[in-house]
Formats: sequence, structure tokens, C-alpha cells
Amino acid sequence: MKFKQKHTLMALVTLTLIASGCTGGGGGEGSGENAAGTNPIQATSFSASPNPAPNGNSVTFTLELSNNGNVDAENVVGKLWNPPFADGKDDTRTWRDSDEGGVSTADRSFSFGELRGQQEGVETFAQPQTLTLTAPSLSEGQSFPYNFRAEYTYKYSTDGTTTITVMDGDTYRESNSEKSQTVSISHNSAPITLEGQLLTGNPIVYYEGDSPPKTPKFCVVASNEGGGTVFSNPTGEDIYSPNGENTPGEYTYEDNENEVKLTVTSVGGTGVKDSGDGDSSFGNTAEATVELVSGEEARKCFELEVGSLANSGDQKEIGPINVNADYGYSESTATEVTVNSR
Repeated sequence: MKFKQKHTLMALVTLTLIASGCTGGGGGEGSGENAAGTNPIQATSFSASPNPAPNGNSVTFTLELSNNGNVDAENVVGKLWNPPFADGKDDTRTWRDSDEGGVSTADRSFSFGELRGQQEGVETFAQPQTLTLTAPSLSEGQSFPYNFRAEYTYKYSTDGTTTITVMDGDTYRESNSEKSQTVSISHNSAPITLEGQLLTGNPIVYYEGDSPPKTPKFCVVASNEGGGTVFSNPTGEDIYSPNGENTPGEYTYEDNENEVKLTVTSVGGTGVKDSGDGDSSFGNTAEATVELVSGEEARKCFELEVGSLANSGDQKEIGPINVNADYGYSESTATEVTVNSR
């Protein structure tokens, strides 16, 4: 499904602020609807202080993120949205900026920049970012809870590698093994997982009389296992950068929700190309942007060019074949703030 509506996001931590109903409810600090414990980027804390907040006083919001993976998360920035924000100083019953005036995009935005991945022997820490707003001025005797939903988003990649076996016919028959279409792709911890499929089966077998090269289809299955929202950039424009100095971190994307960019790179003499592109030729690298059906899974087939076993004995491993997915990713957490009138 394509999304034709133009979206404006905070790439790459978007904080959603939603005023709750009078009955309150919602999660306390640290609760999160879509938080996935296996995802490398985690919201270790999302809070407001003071809480409860006195009527019309300053409230500081803190979001703390950590990167527990081994790949850097890039362009991590944030934005509060969807509460009753003020247009000016007279709008006292809504959330205002720290000077009690209207709230601009910059007033409700903050940037994490890059969250470095874990490296052996190097200790990394969770990174907090804060911003300050002025709580609404309620009528005397009123107390009102606000549900703050934090949707944090980041640019990330799944970096995988695999190999494929090539055998001659006699060796394959003597092995008594069966071909498998499943090809395991070893990759880093990431919300988008990758699995390979060799449609003719692995190993690739050269029987007597077969003429090289063989050109089997190698398919990549990308699955959204993180519970969040994925998006890519098929237009080639740099959507991961802010659109202007006055709107830090805000960017616009269109028609690319639920998409990832896949790249297959063959190291060595094996060629690769996009099997769906009749004009393409074999080379070292092939790439394609694919849409995950219902935001869950996509399957894209490439074509390999595999030479014979000449000068390689009766069996060889071809590779490494590197398989990479690049994308933006959004997850969420929540907290609640109560405003009390004086």
C-alpha cells in the first residue's frame, strides 16, 4: 500500500504529545506501547519535571536514548507534537514556550545527533536531551492529566553477509545432502531482519555437461520485527537532513513509508543484478527499494552469475555476499504529566 499523503516528521526522534481526557490514565514514566526489547535503540527514560506541575510553571521534558547495537544511529532528532500548543502569549490554557509565548517548531524540537553503537572495549552511555515548556494555566481548583507519547525515530541499517556453496555433480551425489532454498544471512541486531532464498536450492550443482555461468535467483526477505514504523527514501533526496535552520530536525517525506533500500554486493568473481530490471547487467552491486506489505515483510529477487568450478576442485564457497538494508525507523514510549491549578 502506498501512502500518497505528504507527511512531516521529525527525523529521527519524533515526540508525540497528546493531551489526555479528564479521566487521565495512560502509561507512567517508561511505559511504551511499541517498545521492543530486542531493538538496539532504546528509550531508557522519558519524563517531565516537576510532575505534578504547578499551574502555569515551567516543565522540563527529558528523553534519554541508548544504542545497544553495534551500528551507529544517525540524525537522531526530536519534536513534540499534537498537544494544545499556544499560538501566542494570550493562549494561556495551552502549552507555551519557556517565555510563555507561542510554540514554534524550534521550541518543541531537540537533537541527539548521532548515537554511537557499542564497540569492544569502549563504554557507551545513554544520551539525554531536554526542552522546557510552560504548563497551561487552569481555572482554580482544576487538575488535568496530559498523556505524553514519545515517538523516537532514527536512521539505521541492517548489515548482513552470507555465502553460497558450489559443487560438482559427483560430489553432490556422494554427499547425500538435500538442497535448501533457505540461505542464512548473518547480520547485526536490528528492527529489520534479513533472510536469503536461493530458488534453485543451495548448493548450486554443476553436473557434467553444464555450461557456465549459472544464473540462479537470490531473493532477500526483509521483515519488520521491531514493532515500529519503517520508511525509506526512493526519491534520492536527502530526507534525513533538516529542511532549514529554523526548523531543526524537521523533514518531509512522501510515498516512502514502509519501504527499505536493499543492496546486494558480491565480493569476488560472482556477479549480481536486479532480476526485475531487464536493462541491467551483472556487476558487483545491485540495489532496489522495496515496500513491506502492511509494513511487515517484503521479498526482492536478484540474480547471481556463478562461474564453474574450474581450478577450484570439486567444491567451493562463493562470497562473501553482503546484503544491506538502509532505512529510517520509528518507535514509541509514553509518560503522563498532571497540571494542578494554584
